[in-house]
Parts: sequence; structure tokens; C-alpha cells
Amino acid sequence: ESGTLVMDPFETEGYYDYLMVGSARLSGDDVTRPVAVTPDTAIEWTSDASDEQKGWRMCWEPPPAPTPPPPPSVWTVEREVGVGCRTTERCAFSPNYPNNYGPNEDCVFSVNESGTLVMDPFETEGYYDYLMVGSARLSGDDVTRPVAVTPDTAIEWTSDDHVEQKGWRMCWEPPPAPTPMPTPPPPPSVWTVEREVGVGCRTTERCAFSPNYPNNYGPNEDCVFSV
Repeated sequence: ESGTLVMDPFETEGYYDYLMVGSARLSGDDVTRPVAVTPDTAIEWTSDASDEQKGWRMCWEPPPAPTPPPPPSVWTVEREVGVGCRTTERCAFSPNYPNNYGPNEDCVFSVNESGTLVMDPFETEGYYDYLMVGSARLSGDDVTRPVAVTPDTAIEWTSDDHVEQKGWRMCWEPPPAPTPMPTPPPPPSVWTVEREVGVGCRTTERCAFSPNYPNNYGPNEDCVFSV
């Protein structure tokens, strides 16, 4: 398999005793660099008639695992004018965030799944620079309420030609998980205890038990059942 060869130790008679790894001739005692190999790489060790030394240990190591791709983003950028709006898996950012956005910029987004948008921070020039989320026009620096969105919600950022500010980070959150169904009550027992004297006889849906089971029952106890 393809990978890397690491020599440690490597002690040979310089020049005369050598290890060929592809076109690399390794000899002496100063071989520290790893060498890349494939199944087609020729590897050959040769020693001459004199001056034997300790030799070498050569270990194969696998290639590094590839970096996994980032998870897909819930955002789609439909249009950009200017620097553009960066997105991650769940968040979208005003142009140049966390530095100030620029003049005359425009970004149009959509989300791929229904959820809620939370803006934190949100610092824009009031009225003139704004984020439209559906029919909600968000501007200024007092935007704290989350906004519900669906894949059909139009989302657009617009800045005018002056007074740039820090901008915003807008993160999508999934809808809350549905409330789990309550645990159903145990099914009714087929047993009816007509009379008990002492600790009593426990029943379940199909079974009845002597008093105090699985521990010992007590003296002078009495249970009368019907099914």
C-alpha cells in the first residue's frame, strides 16, 4: 500500500552499504527524513564485503487520513453584490464580519429547512442598512427576537452608501423537538384481589405473587383472588 517509510535507527557504512528506495539512495547514519512509497516503488538493500554496522529498522506508516469535508450548510446564498456573505453549517454573516460591512452591499439567502433565526450580535445603521426576513425589516442595534423561517422565506441584506457598522451573525436553529408522549399506564390486571390479610398479594397484568415475594411470605396471611 502507499504510505511513508520511516528509518529509525539507520546505521550503515557510508556510501558502500546503502538502501535504495525508488531513486533515493540512503547510506551512512544521517537518514532522518521519511520517504514516500507506492506499490510500484523499488526498495533494495545492498552491503559490500567489509565494515558491517548495526543496520536499520524501516517502518511503513499509512498516509494521513483525509480531512473530512465540512458538513453541508443549511444556507444557500442566492445572490451577492460586494464582498459577499459567508456561511457555515448553521450561521450566516454580514460581509466582512466581524469587521465592518461595506457600502452598497447586497446578499440574498434562503434556508433549506424550517427553523428559527437568532441574530447575535446585530449592529447596523438604523433604517438605512437592513435585513429583510420575510416581511420583517430588521435594522439598528436592538434586534433580539428570533424569527421563524421556512425554505420559502425570502432573506435579503442591503447596505446603503455610507455609515458602515459591525453587522450581524444570524444563526439557524431547528424547531423544538415534539413533546414526548406520556408513558401509558400499565395495562389492567386479569386478577382481582377479593380479600387480603397481612401484607397482601401483589398482582401485575397476568401474574399474582405470594405476600412479600420474592422474599419470604409471613405468618397468618390470607389472599382471596378471582380472574
